[in-house]
Amino acid sequence: MAEIWLPVAGERQYEISSWGRVRNVDQPDRFLKPGRRRHQYYFVASSNGRHRIYRLDKLVLSTFDPAFDRHDPNWEIIHVDGDEANCALANLKAVSRRDKIKFWQDRQVFRGPKSLAIEMCNADGQVITTFKGYTQAIRFLQDHGQLSQGDQTLRRGVSRLFYALNRARAPWRELYGYYWRASHPADPAKPEK
Repeated sequence: MAEIWLPVAGERQYEISSWGRVRNVDQPDRFLKPGRRRHQYYFVASSNGRHRIYRLDKLVLSTFDPAFDRHDPNWEIIHVDGDEANCALANLKAVSRRDKIKFWQDRQVFRGPKSLAIEMCNADGQVITTFKGYTQAIRFLQDHGQLSQGDQTLRRGVSRLFYALNRARAPWRELYGYYWRASHPADPAKPEK
């Protein structure tokens, strides 16, 4: 597909291409480098002392597809190949929020809390109990007197357990006197010591 350049709506000095690149009209041989905020790519347009931040994927789709309104909160954009840095028009698709979540679940990039199982084991590697999520696991510890009661302790405990399990290189992680593992029901892995 050949690269097509169109002016950015509301910004007369910038053009955007069907490949997801942005350039200044005054310097067409130089491309603006997109910034990154969390997992989204954006670019900053500056004119007359004011700055505007645009999400690159929404800008590409709204420029080349007039039916897409980038200001409508009911529409989300998915990157078909899963690469957020690839903002080419052929890689972008406008969908509802529900369809976006289903898209990521089908690719097993995002799994909702319903599919998550938190296993708590003793030092011998025997599973004591399995929880449906991080909050349920921390509430169990609160109910059994191993953590103090209260919402602040609950939030801190959930956060600590989440980071311990998601940043661990080993399949099991020791925390609060037990060994923990976050697994999905389809995972056949067994506890290892």
